[in-house]
Amino acid sequence: MAFVLKKFLFRFLARLGAGVLLAAALLAGRAWWLAAHDPLPVETRRAAVLDGLAQQRAAQEQTLAAAEARLEALQSESIARQVELHQAARTVEGLHERKGGWFGWLGKREGHEALVQRLASAETARANAAERIAGIDAELPDALQAWKDAEAGIVAVDKQARRVSRAKSGPGFYALQAWNDWRRAALAVIVLVLVGPWFRLVILYYGFAPFVTRRHPARLTDEEGEMPFAGETGTEVRVQLWPGERLLVRRGFVADEGAEVTAGLAQGRRALLSWRFPLSSLMCGMARLVELRNTHAGAPRRVPLRGVIGMGAGGGGELTIIHVAEGASLVMRPRWLAGVVGRADEPVQIRGHWRAPGLRACVSGQFRHLEFTGPCRLVVASRRGVKVEQMETDGESGREPARRANWGEAIAFSPGLRFRPARAESFWSYCRGMSLLFDELFMGTGVVLLTKRVPGSDRSAGWPGRFLANRWRGFQKLFGL
Repeated sequence: MAFVLKKFLFRFLARLGAGVLLAAALLAGRAWWLAAHDPLPVETRRAAVLDGLAQQRAAQEQTLAAAEARLEALQSESIARQVELHQAARTVEGLHERKGGWFGWLGKREGHEALVQRLASAETARANAAERIAGIDAELPDALQAWKDAEAGIVAVDKQARRVSRAKSGPGFYALQAWNDWRRAALAVIVLVLVGPWFRLVILYYGFAPFVTRRHPARLTDEEGEMPFAGETGTEVRVQLWPGERLLVRRGFVADEGAEVTAGLAQGRRALLSWRFPLSSLMCGMARLVELRNTHAGAPRRVPLRGVIGMGAGGGGELTIIHVAEGASLVMRPRWLAGVVGRADEPVQIRGHWRAPGLRACVSGQFRHLEFTGPCRLVVASRRGVKVEQMETDGESGREPARRANWGEAIAFSPGLRFRPARAESFWSYCRGMSLLFDELFMGTGVVLLTKRVPGSDRSAGWPGRFLANRWRGFQKLFGL
């Protein structure tokens, strides 16, 4: 908890400092513009400003005098009306006593009518006095506030005049003028820098993200073939190379390139993984590959591969062999590939799926998907291994499965799955930068390959390395790499 508060305080002070610097730059620019475009000397301009302030003070004094006169008039009238109300109340009370006493029983009819008229007149006078007193009470706060505002205006004008008088130098004088002109804008810049990022995060999380996630999910194909499955996994694996098969693997992943391994295998080099996608092969590191062919009939050969840390985009300490049967396929980001096993007489079958540059593609940051078709075996390299999620519909409830994954965790998925962006599960984690605004949500029947990430594992390179690595990965994601 203390670490979180310390980090929050550090960010707040950093943003406050940035806001103050921006506001200072804004005021400095305004002061320079005033100084550059002022045709009068500083002393002449100062005298003109002081004259203007003197006129403002005179106007404020007139306003103050009018406010004082109004306030005194209201107070005097209130006192007079209260006296009138008191007298009218006493008159009404006396007339009520007379009307209910001996005069009401023994007096003449004409006297009774005159008494009733006097009583009605007294009650009307009392009501008018009470109504006017209520009106005066309603006007008094406004009159008092006007008087206070006039006094505050005089004080502000006097303070401004003293500041102008003390600003002897030209820069100080124009800085003061810039502050008077743009102080509200400067304060608005500071507030915007302080609360703007959080306000933006709230708008994105609660406004923009629900709008995006309500759109229809995408699907690359309607065909559902056999599900790929994971084979051998570990820091060292042995790829079984049958006669007529070919292994294309990155340099360094072959455990031992000596005669013991290559005996009975035709060894060579291949420039690119696929000549249909030359730039993609270069960008994801699948270039200058080691090529091993089993050209002998009979028993298969087992080629040992080992995980290698620091091999660039696809480097990983653990390897997993993914089997893709004939007629099946797998959409994969090839930066995780360490090698591919396929038929020796056919190139690797890769199909590209381009998505229209709509809102969903712009939000996910991926405009192309690469689909590897079988039969083949894909050697996946990951730092912490690969997790294979088999998604199958529940037979009892018929409920369709769904799997949420961070875009940095998803390695591959079945092309028949529907997928769309999903809003981050927690606003607090998104606000703290622990998760992105959108995850990937896969729905349907198929398989999803995820890398086992460890929180904080990417922080060892320092922030410059992380920044460049994230930018490069984002660029690779645009092309489905």
